Amino acid sequence: MYETLWGGFYAPFSIVLSNCESKYQLIDFALKGVKQAILLSNIWGLSQIRDAFINLLSKSTNYKSANELKVIHIESLKTLLELGYQDPNNMGIAWK
Repeated sequence: MYETLWGGFYAPFSIVLSNCESKYQLIDFALKGVKQAILLSNIWGLSQIRDAFINLLSKSTNYKSANELKVIHIESLKTLLELGYQDPNNMGIAWK
């Protein structure tokens, strides 16, 4: 069932992380949702879905342009590092 529904979760999280830089409660909700989606994907061995969510999270860190660091970029990076700390052996190729 998760394999069918994950796109429905991905789309709103993607919109929030790319367009809502000043709505901190929405950002927090989206980051928690992405984190849980990655952990669920790890539990069920759905590597492509996990990789899609990790890529979404890494894009929202804005790691290519440190000149424009905003709260969303820092919080995304913190979430990515938390995931790496919690479950380092299941991050797969998207972690590299």
